[in-house]
Amino acid sequence: MRRERWRAPPRLRRAVRASALRRALSRIPPATRGPLTASAVTASLVLILVLVNLESPAESFPELAPPPPAPTPAPDGSDALAGDRDVLLAARDALAGTGTLNWDAGLPFGEWEGVALDGASGRVVALELPDRSLSGTIPPVLRRLESLTAVDLSGNHLKGPVPPELANLAGLTSLNLAGNRLEEAIPVELAGLADLHTLDLSGNRLTGAIPPELAGLANLETLDLSVNALAGAIPPELGSLANLRFLHLHASGLAGDAPSEVRNAGSIESLTAGDAPSGLCAPRLPMPARGIPTPPLASDCATLTDLRDALAGGASLNWGPTVPLADWEGITVSGEPARVTALELPDRGLAGELPRELEGLTGLTSLALRGNALTGTIPPELGNLANLEHLNLRENQLTGGIPPELGRLRFLEDLALGSNGLVGSIPPELGRLASLRVLDLPGNALTGPIPPELGDLMNLIELYLSGNDMSGPIPPELGRLVTLIDLEISENRLLGPIPPELGNLVNLKALRLSRNLLTGRIPPELGNLVNLTHLGLGKNRLSGPIPRELGNLVNLIDFGLKDNDLIGCMPTALRPRADGNARGLRVSYCDGVPPAAATPSP
Repeated sequence: MRRERWRAPPRLRRAVRASALRRALSRIPPATRGPLTASAVTASLVLILVLVNLESPAESFPELAPPPPAPTPAPDGSDALAGDRDVLLAARDALAGTGTLNWDAGLPFGEWEGVALDGASGRVVALELPDRSLSGTIPPVLRRLESLTAVDLSGNHLKGPVPPELANLAGLTSLNLAGNRLEEAIPVELAGLADLHTLDLSGNRLTGAIPPELAGLANLETLDLSVNALAGAIPPELGSLANLRFLHLHASGLAGDAPSEVRNAGSIESLTAGDAPSGLCAPRLPMPARGIPTPPLASDCATLTDLRDALAGGASLNWGPTVPLADWEGITVSGEPARVTALELPDRGLAGELPRELEGLTGLTSLALRGNALTGTIPPELGNLANLEHLNLRENQLTGGIPPELGRLRFLEDLALGSNGLVGSIPPELGRLASLRVLDLPGNALTGPIPPELGDLMNLIELYLSGNDMSGPIPPELGRLVTLIDLEISENRLLGPIPPELGNLVNLKALRLSRNLLTGRIPPELGNLVNLTHLGLGKNRLSGPIPRELGNLVNLIDFGLKDNDLIGCMPTALRPRADGNARGLRVSYCDGVPPAAATPSP
């Protein structure tokens, strides 16, 4: 067994050193006894050093000790890479909250969600997890990701403070924490991120003042602190940021407008500040000093603020200053630059009117307000929503006519206005909607003829006009709609014959023309509709024989011919599907056998 070396107590060691020093000095001859010899001085000094330092010289004279050898880094950077992996594993649960991340030691590092690695070193250089339903906090341990240059955790539900430890990420160029539920003050330590180009903390619940030290971020190009609960004035020091191009501080709770030092900063291209009178979202007007236009998303926010009460009626919507815009009910924000692209509030009890201010949401691709109690007319201004693809206003209490301006919506794919109280005729301008796939107008009080221009809708799949008060003939131009799958125009007052051109609709699965005033014979061309599963021709004034060609419709499930003036026999091929119809027509099958259902019960 190795024995421990004995060490004298400190007091004893000091006494021994002092005694040895006195003995060594006594051996040096005084100057009055003669000249000193070199050998005597050297010997005495050596003796002093040896005796005073009973252990090693480094214990009493650290400056004499040799420096410890520097650790040798792993040549392939594997230690650092393993360190990055360990950091993310330690951060995973705190960051995810009730969300999920596939960060697991058993999965290759390069397959971890949202983690970007440098191709040469393998170090983590970016953490990109926007819109991932993360609901935890931002772990301070992320400060150990030394090679990180970009962090994007926007559009989640993260809470807690912005960790000041993020200031340790010296190479960070972009920090985007927008659209979360972060609280407390903006850490002044972020001013130490000298390479930062983008700092976006918008749409949170941050409080306190803007640290004027942020003016030290000399490379900053974008600073967005909008839609928060900040206090105080806008620091004039921000005007010294020579590279700043975008400064968005609207709806942040700050007092007053931007100071002149900021408004007159030569580099700024987009500047918003202040609040709307209602306290919601951004101002409608741009900053007056430079005439800089309001960013599109800020304009959308102001538009929604203006129309909220008019649209909701007696209903409630969470559109307010304490809720990030991305969390507003029924609102979808997407795209670059960010815009409100969808307003979807079906079955929400909305009892107001459709505000014409909706035309200001020019980024909308979907407007869906089905199943509410909206009243009034459809604003013709909706025709200005040039990007609209889906318009669904079904099952409301809308009145008035269909605005012909809707014919300008060249990207519209679905137009659903059914089950309202709309009147007037269908505008022929709807025939210009080249992208339209669904035209849904049933259950209104529409009058007039079916516009032949609807035959120009070459991409139409579904056409629903039933339950109106329309008159006139069925346009033969509808026979050009070769992509049509469902044609329903029953329960109107349509006149004249069934156009044989409808036999060109070879993809049709449902043809419902019942409860009209149609006359003439059933066109044999309908026998070409071999994909038909539903055929309704009942309760008209059709006459003549039942075409044998209808026997080709072997896929029929629902078949109605009753309450017409038809004669002749029923095609035998329809026997499995048409017994009830045959009984109602009082005809036999063409092979002479009466319908089975007509045979008296024993």
